[in-house]
Amino acid sequence: MKQLKKFKQVLKQPPSLNTLFRSVKGRSIKSKAYREYTQYFNGASTSVLDELEDFYLSDKRRMKLILKINFKRKNSDIDNYLKCLLDCCHGYYFYDDQEINELTVIRLTEYEAKELNIDKGYCLLEVQYYTEEWLNEFNDRNKHWRN
Repeated sequence: MKQLKKFKQVLKQPPSLNTLFRSVKGRSIKSKAYREYTQYFNGASTSVLDELEDFYLSDKRRMKLILKINFKRKNSDIDNYLKCLLDCCHGYYFYDDQEINELTVIRLTEYEAKELNIDKGYCLLEVQYYTEEWLNEFNDRNKHWRN
């Protein structure tokens, strides 16, 4: 499996799905925490746009996302932090969630976090883009799912 391009970015832990939306007068709106994290992500990711500027962005690109989280609290639900982060990645790493072939979320142990130098309340986002060759192999292996 050949990778075309790989990006790593250390970010603050995104807000939990449970805190992303608020109901105001019967309407669902983005919470202050969601808006603030989006603004933080946009500022932290501007360098990514510079790197991706020279990268060939085809409509056929596929990727693998790996999120390694050093949670603030030990009892955090691992899946509640994906929505906000994936929403923020739109326009930076991908244009559509369908471009993601693999998604891995890892709860870091204290030892792993120390090895990776990831403080509590932070996460490491890894994005790996694959070559056309890999995409063709993937499609060949999975064509039975499309029928």
